[in-house]
Amino acid sequence: MPPQVPVFFNIGSYALTPAAKHTLDSLLYADAIPPNRIISVVGYADVLGDEETNKTLSQNRSNAVAAYLGKMGVDSTQVEKISGEGEIARPETETGYPKDRRVTIFLGDIRQKDKIEWSEDGTLIGTIYFKYKTVSIIPKSGKMLDSLVSVVKANPKMKIHVNGYVCCYNYDGLGMKQYNTLRATRYTDTARINGATRICDKRTQAISAYLIGKGIPAGRIKQQSFGYLKNKKLPNGDDVHGHDRVEIRGVLK
Repeated sequence: MPPQVPVFFNIGSYALTPAAKHTLDSLLYADAIPPNRIISVVGYADVLGDEETNKTLSQNRSNAVAAYLGKMGVDSTQVEKISGEGEIARPETETGYPKDRRVTIFLGDIRQKDKIEWSEDGTLIGTIYFKYKTVSIIPKSGKMLDSLVSVVKANPKMKIHVNGYVCCYNYDGLGMKQYNTLRATRYTDTARINGATRICDKRTQAISAYLIGKGIPAGRIKQQSFGYLKNKKLPNGDDVHGHDRVEIRGVLK
């Protein structure tokens, strides 16, 4: 599980208290959310009140935290999820559960930087990283792609392989319980494998369309989507998660 930071609220409220703001300020002052870190903002409520009200309350709490972080300089592209999960199921009491009136900030991976490099065998490798579940090319990645296009145009015999990957089989944002339940079938569940492949297809198509739009002939480009099936595995069978990315390989052979 990624590191978690709770931000607490008063009963029935989504207004940030001075203590909540202090928690958020401390995160930023400690540089716990640098510009290349991905975070999730997930809100909750306790059992007091009806289910629909608590669902709305938890979402409003998440929105309040995300808005505050935005004002303090956290870029919206760093926030992969802003959600309200509603009430946490517990036995009902008259006073509720103060610790459930919260937003949890999940501090995720440090986002990798797009890069171009040459392998020892003379293969040009450009890597474009994507925000979780997105398929759009951000302007910064476009600049790197333009540099890669210049190299490809200077080598007219170079063939381009556009290969798509996702970090893991949780591409559709499962809750932790569902995620763990499906671990055993991650390499046999056709629906999950195909779903991960589809998002790779969209990303490789976006990259290929960009290259073609810059003047690279479509006949020089080959697309392939691997989903999460090419991620490395530890000896105990656990996955070593990669990154949501497209690798562009320029091959001269």
